[in-house]
Amino acid sequence: YYGQSLLTDDILPEIQRLKSENIFDYVNSIYSCSIFIGAASGSVALASAIKGDGPYPNKIYSFITTPQLNQNIWTWPNVKYFPGDNLYKDFQRF
Repeated sequence: YYGQSLLTDDILPEIQRLKSENIFDYVNSIYSCSIFIGAASGSVALASAIKGDGPYPNKIYSFITTPQLNQNIWTWPNVKYFPGDNLYKDFQRF
């Protein structure tokens, strides 16, 4: 259903989850990952800033609602966006 937490193990169970002990662990996790998937949130903005336009391929993907994408306010050039109207179903489809 819409609004279900994406942190539960029944959604995308094949994707590894990490629990950060502090902000430094969190930033290191984002920096070291080869692919980052988020949902139009602060984590995507942080991943965009951390990854930047470095020499290595940065794969940052974000699910975003169509109205958010159309506003083009909180979007970043190094992020690939997947617009949709139901982020929960979009994550399952991905």
